[in-house]
Amino acid sequence: MKNLNIQPKTIFLILAGGMLWGLAELAGNTLVETSSVLYIYLPSILTAFALLIIFNVKKFAQIPGAAIIMALIAIWYKSIGHLFFPCMAVAVICLAAAFDFAFWLSKDKLNSFKDHIIFSAATIFSSFVIFVIIMTFIVQNPFWVAGGFGRIAQYVLLNGTLAVCLTAPLLYLTTRYEKKLNELQVSSKWISGTVTALCIVFLMFTRI
Repeated sequence: MKNLNIQPKTIFLILAGGMLWGLAELAGNTLVETSSVLYIYLPSILTAFALLIIFNVKKFAQIPGAAIIMALIAIWYKSIGHLFFPCMAVAVICLAAAFDFAFWLSKDKLNSFKDHIIFSAATIFSSFVIFVIIMTFIVQNPFWVAGGFGRIAQYVLLNGTLAVCLTAPLLYLTTRYEKKLNELQVSSKWISGTVTALCIVFLMFTRI
């Protein structure tokens, strides 16, 4: 088992990943008002983007629970949007938890494109299924209860399948070019600059 290597660079990476994820969620909330088509496919797009961020951060910062930390940061960002609902936070946490568990099980086995398809499918479908179970049968959210099986099927099967199709190739390319990414030797200064830039963008969104 590898020793945890918690350095300032690692912390900044996790912060930057969470901020970038949160900004994507916030932007998605804003853009979804402009198109009904985007509203249907937005969960798939955001899921793929979030997994790409988490996957890359975990390559450099292999800390247990890192995805959950990034999810909490993303939720904080997402909560400033006027379209924020608690169920959105549940979806983000479900995705992060499913990723952390799947990554723990298969991080040393992700080689072929098939491996990445299985990993993406396991992460996405498990998180989507857990989410709809929580919202429909435990919390009994009116939106999900009223939508019935049709809404559940659309979310899990349509959005889930599309998310897998978007995610698997992206993660495979990340793994394939992992050596080149490592050769970049990302410095703490660069990451600090990224975090600062993301904070500035955040302030622009909030108009502070």
